[in-house]
Amino acid sequence: MALPVPKNAMPAALDGLRVIDLTQGVAGPYATNLFAGLGADVIKVEPPGAGDFSRRLRPFPEDRPDGEGSGLFHYLNAGKKSVTLDTAGRSGQALLHKLAATSDIVIEEASTAGGGSPLDYETIQAVKPEVIVTSVTSFGGDGPYHDFAGSEIVYQALCGLAFMTGEPSREPLMVGVPLAQYAAGQLACVATLTAFYHRLESGEGQRVDVSVFEAATTIMEHAPAIWSYRRIVRKRMGNLGGLAGWGIYPCRDGYVGVISGLGQTYDSFLDWLGLTDPKFRSWAARTVHADEMHAAIVGWLADRSRHDVFREAQARGFPFGYVCTVEDLAQSPQLEARGFFQAVEHPRLGRLTVPGAPFLMSGTPWRTERAPRLGEHNEAVFCGELGVSRQELARLAAAGVV
Repeated sequence: MALPVPKNAMPAALDGLRVIDLTQGVAGPYATNLFAGLGADVIKVEPPGAGDFSRRLRPFPEDRPDGEGSGLFHYLNAGKKSVTLDTAGRSGQALLHKLAATSDIVIEEASTAGGGSPLDYETIQAVKPEVIVTSVTSFGGDGPYHDFAGSEIVYQALCGLAFMTGEPSREPLMVGVPLAQYAAGQLACVATLTAFYHRLESGEGQRVDVSVFEAATTIMEHAPAIWSYRRIVRKRMGNLGGLAGWGIYPCRDGYVGVISGLGQTYDSFLDWLGLTDPKFRSWAARTVHADEMHAAIVGWLADRSRHDVFREAQARGFPFGYVCTVEDLAQSPQLEARGFFQAVEHPRLGRLTVPGAPFLMSGTPWRTERAPRLGEHNEAVFCGELGVSRQELARLAAAGVV
């Protein structure tokens, strides 16, 4: 049941909290995206001219590259403010120090496609001792890989996820989304909020060290435990998971996820399919008679639509699901009922439908807003907050500092 939508404007959970975002790409920006949705004042610091490199990544409207049109950038940076600042020189460093002094949290990367971190923990501590500094890096702040470059395919390869993904007779595969980086972003948000809670009690700041590689390892389910307990390496099992009646099956208009269950649920599944032969009535049948069961299930599904199978299975208590396209997802009645997708207006892109709250809170609602244009908030932040005159800002702009 969806939580009630407040009639009057209510404060967000993190109103009054300021976060400086020095990250690019996916992991760090996703962490700060969560902060922004929860109401924090997130100031994204981008390189002048080019901005965050994700501004140059697809998708674009009509597939035309546009620094303000990247769908990836818009998703990851919704609700933030954007300032441009060259942090390599003395003038840029001075402004960054002033900005850090106004913040509660700084989230940075020690290694990104745009270069190294412009402001390390020790430097920020000297400016504001109680600040929380979260470093999101490929492999963490120490260890033999700490200065190695990473990417999604690297993380999934090294943590073993790719080894477990795909068909048994084929090569390992990468999962189709940057799962490791999104996991790291979620963990960075949780860890940072935990450190901030500790600061409320103790008054002490601290450094939070988030490794994307380690985040990827945490999503490896029970494969490490299987190795630890039994010295068995979990291998690729494909969509059918090594068992008949347990996996992705074709139907008339697409695919459905089938889980035949255990015990009485399994017996009911066989009755539903009309598999009355006693040889199918044991757990072992899903391997011993797998080919026959596969053929029976495929034949039974051939004339059925995925939506009909999904609804009937759920009515019978079977946890089936139909395989969605993105179009299906955008039209999901469940997501529509919960108001997941929201409409926002962008000055360049017009009206956009974007993902909204990843969870619902009755007293402090999520904020769904558009992403900022590059440097959109330079004047408001540098002049309005840090005391830089408009003449000085113009001079800094001409010099390429902002």
